[in-house]
Amino acid sequence: HKKDHSYKIRDSCANKMLLDTVSKWTACEQYMLLNGMEYYRYGSWEKISEHVKSRTPEEVKNEYDRVFVQGTIGIMTWSTPEVTSLRPKYTMDLESAMESIVAPAISKLHP
Repeated sequence: HKKDHSYKIRDSCANKMLLDTVSKWTACEQYMLLNGMEYYRYGSWEKISEHVKSRTPEEVKNEYDRVFVQGTIGIMTWSTPEVTSLRPKYTMDLESAMESIVAPAISKLHP
């Protein structure tokens, strides 16, 4: 590599999560959120926030709940009979989630 011109290092994690058009979180931030959640456990928002580095404890909690509890991932994960009673109660049921979230996302995918 020649040193006679400027160059910019690209952050390969700067892209948003796949199929998430609402979130302003990068893939790296969501990865760090999940990594911090695994290490510190649910509810340790201050520690997880420090792990993510770029988000407040409130932002960390809200993003986790929005994507991984209330979102499609959470709905599909928490819908097994064994864990249904443990799932936090939210107003959206699986059928309406499929109609309002999953179906529109699938229709935008190219074959």
